Amino acid sequence: VTFKLSGAEDFGASAEYRLLVDDDGNFSDASVIPGSYSGGEVSFTHDFTSGQQFFTLAGLTQQLDIESITSGPWNDEGTWDCTCIPTASDNVTILAPDDVNVDVDAFVNNLIVESGGTLTMDADFDLEIYGHFSIEGALAVTDGEISFMGSSFQSVDGDGQTTDLEFNNIEIDSDDEVAFENLDGNYILNGLLTPTDGEMTIESDAGFIVNSTSATAGGRIGPIPGGFNFGGDYTVRRFIPGGTAGYRDLCSPVTGANLTDWDADLEISGPGFPDGEACGPEGCYNSCKYYQGTSFFDVTDINADLTNGEGFYI
Repeated sequence: VTFKLSGAEDFGASAEYRLLVDDDGNFSDASVIPGSYSGGEVSFTHDFTSGQQFFTLAGLTQQLDIESITSGPWNDEGTWDCTCIPTASDNVTILAPDDVNVDVDAFVNNLIVESGGTLTMDADFDLEIYGHFSIEGALAVTDGEISFMGSSFQSVDGDGQTTDLEFNNIEIDSDDEVAFENLDGNYILNGLLTPTDGEMTIESDAGFIVNSTSATAGGRIGPIPGGFNFGGDYTVRRFIPGGTAGYRDLCSPVTGANLTDWDADLEISGPGFPDGEACGPEGCYNSCKYYQGTSFFDVTDINADLTNGEGFYI
């Protein structure tokens, strides 16, 4: 039996093709026959008179180390030195000064964006990463989603860059941990973070900001299923449009914090508050209030809890 293989059909390492022969089509207990590969063809010798009626071709997936050779679309064989399209088992490096644009739902094992190289995502496509993601160069990601789908530990390594690295949508659907690390700037989420499975960790040598890009749009975290774990520190940045100076209604999207967490960024006047209390001939001024019933009341405790769904008038 000879199989003629070309392009995506030549899916295995040349020495790893096997013919599976079975009498019920299940193949879980099939006979395994080694073959001979040459010039895009793999041949097997087997006596089918033994009663076995079903056969199929199997092989270990060939892992390629692929590098860009020019700027261009991900889904263009001319972009890559292998004259092929990367698969989920391949390791890919985007070399300088190339700019590779994800123009299709794409898959990769390890992905490196070399210093001087650029990964662009400006349309609604998914890039699934099954290994590590090293960002030595630039990200130009304004649309689409990057999904981390590994079966073991995955790292997102910023290579110690001092600039921020911006993502649109991120999905964590891992059997293990996905760690964002090694960045003097911040990882910026401008879209939706979908925590499907696994664990997401922000290491101490990196920052992560859930960013607000306007009054009506910006970074957000989707529903968190049971069993999903977050580790490290996350900053939630909210857009407040310009307007007449005065009070603003503020609330917290997280639990487990109190008013002192806001005091570091806001000047708040109140009794015993770190910023002090503004007082004059007509009395003292408390700049933080809460609303109850039909009236506003002063907040007099800097340790007042920030409760999800409830806010303060500051």
